[in-house]
Amino acid sequence: MMNSVKEILRFFNIPCHIKKLFIRRKIKKYTNQENNSNYFIKLLLGLAILIGGVYLNFTHQNIKLAIGSFITLVFLFFKVSYNNRPLELINDEQDEIREIILKDEDEKIIKNWNIHDYTACLIGKKTQRNMVNIDLSEATYAALVSREHAVMNNTNNGWFFEDIGSSNGSGIKRKQDGKKFKVKPGQPYKMYPGDTIYIANTKLLVK
Repeated sequence: MMNSVKEILRFFNIPCHIKKLFIRRKIKKYTNQENNSNYFIKLLLGLAILIGGVYLNFTHQNIKLAIGSFITLVFLFFKVSYNNRPLELINDEQDEIREIILKDEDEKIIKNWNIHDYTACLIGKKTQRNMVNIDLSEATYAALVSREHAVMNNTNNGWFFEDIGSSNGSGIKRKQDGKKFKVKPGQPYKMYPGDTIYIANTKLLVK
């Protein structure tokens, strides 16, 4: 009976749902801006190629040299476009995140959560009035974790992590280069399998 009541209260937790919806829309807007920026760069490169082709056509008496130079510009355009393509388009399957793992200082697994079917995960500490998806109440440094510490959102461009104004901050360690950095509250960060999230001093591995 008590579990049913809790589920009903959780379902009608309107402020929590509004907050999650706002964060998801914010991240969607952020990723759209990122894509629009890439399109703008490609447009400028395309215009540069067009202008360069016209210029070469009028300044070079040797038509073969003009054509060769124009082909070189086109090649550079596609090379730059390829190198600046979004990382999530390189290998979607390898970038797919399915699980979050809580580890202690000795890298021992304490708990894990399957998030494959989630659209958003609220990270924090569960209380009677605060329902979270990733509950860190059992973590060694649980006292440093805010009740609503951070959120992860699953968008068309992959999973994004964002600190939502926690008291003790968050950090990320990249698997690719081993670099660790502190995140800015309110700023979404793309996550990749093997990255480590630091919720204050608590380590979460994303896989």
